[in-house]
Amino acid sequence: MYNTMIIIKKILKWTVCVLLTLAVLVALFYVVENTRGKRAWEQYTRECAARGEDIGDWLSLIPPPIPDEDNIAMAPIFLDLLVNPNRKKLHLPYVRFPTDTNTVQGAVWQTGVYRGLDPYRVALSNDNLLAALAVYNDDLREVEEVLKRPLFRYAGWDEVDSLTPEAPVTLVYNSLGWIYHLRSRARLEAGQPGDALEDIKTGFRIANIEKAAPSLFALSMRGYISNMMLEPVWLGICERVWNEQQLATLQGIIEEINLAEHMVLAVRFNRRLLASQLISRHWFSWIVGLSGTKSWDFNDMSYSYMIPTGWFYQNAVHLANFYGKRECMIHANKRCFDFSQWEYLDKATRCFPRVIYALATLAHEDFFSVVGMRAVLAQATLHQAAIACAIERYRLENMRIPERLDDLVPTYLAKIPCDPCDGHPMRYKLEDDGNAVIYSIGRNGIDDGGQFGVRKRNGADVVDIDSGDWIWRVAGAE
Repeated sequence: MYNTMIIIKKILKWTVCVLLTLAVLVALFYVVENTRGKRAWEQYTRECAARGEDIGDWLSLIPPPIPDEDNIAMAPIFLDLLVNPNRKKLHLPYVRFPTDTNTVQGAVWQTGVYRGLDPYRVALSNDNLLAALAVYNDDLREVEEVLKRPLFRYAGWDEVDSLTPEAPVTLVYNSLGWIYHLRSRARLEAGQPGDALEDIKTGFRIANIEKAAPSLFALSMRGYISNMMLEPVWLGICERVWNEQQLATLQGIIEEINLAEHMVLAVRFNRRLLASQLISRHWFSWIVGLSGTKSWDFNDMSYSYMIPTGWFYQNAVHLANFYGKRECMIHANKRCFDFSQWEYLDKATRCFPRVIYALATLAHEDFFSVVGMRAVLAQATLHQAAIACAIERYRLENMRIPERLDDLVPTYLAKIPCDPCDGHPMRYKLEDDGNAVIYSIGRNGIDDGGQFGVRKRNGADVVDIDSGDWIWRVAGAE
């Protein structure tokens, strides 16, 4: 019995020693990691300050408050749409396009295949589209009056706690863009190019509303709505309905859109905001907004305090460096993008050993890659559309399309817009049938002679923006 007690005491003694040792090691681990992380962050902020940048000041990139009477976002019609998100009056019904396995699906300026307006007639249950769209006229007149206001600022930026505080507003503008897109096409079909031009101009105005909003979501929707309005532009050029003055107006509107500049603003904002959120441990709030994850209790963040504070600092440094490299890839003045490090950066994101960074950036970097690439594609398409307007102006005067783009300078173009993928002038190719192709070398960086890539989706062939060239077809023959 005595020997048993001695053994028990020894076991308890060693257990206490082991636990104390573990406690000391754990404490030492936290002290070391917290110190290393905080020093890394402080050194990084000093380096940024030396370059004249306050890495923690993300609030300075939010548009400043403006008077309500000057603010498009505070107009009664838009406030009503936000308060009543299920309001159907300014939403087009769902349109189902039949799948054609015999043709490649893609933007009309890529494939040259125009699918027409019949699916909209079915969805609206009216063969006369202009009559069907007349139900929107009163509200659209109010929208057009509101768009005369000089400024835009969504009030939600004052309480921003995620990457997409303006998402509901942007989706409203997306719905309006679709209505103007459809009505412009219907007016072209009805032989009303002047009215169609006014709808296109309004559509571009809607697309540019949020050009000062420093988020990737606003950038994505701006590029999306801009591309939406290019289809009637392409149709009007192909059908020879625009006159010189109308073409010059369209060209001027298109040439002003600089998505590269918007991307720089969005990258800077996300760089500062996300680093701040990591340090403050609000590192799941924006993952929810992007990935729709429902498996975490985001109101209970107590478990996050088991992770060393230094890890958050270290991950904030890595994330800020990552976005700094992203920004270096964007040349806003030239409206071009350097793809040489794009794939490397995508892979580097997922190789960083800290689990916080891996979780916190996985959903967002996928989102950034998609938005970034589509912004580059949209900028390329806008450059091509401006060139197409200039070519049509040349054709109206010379009764033929030019043999090379240099023929457009300086009468129809101040200079040839660049290919955003490499910074060189946009390519141009005359085809044997008398038509032509304006093209960018695309993401793969290879000149494929004006041929787009194709991939399978749901059993059908679709244009693949990751391979082949990005093209805009030009009709040359009468």
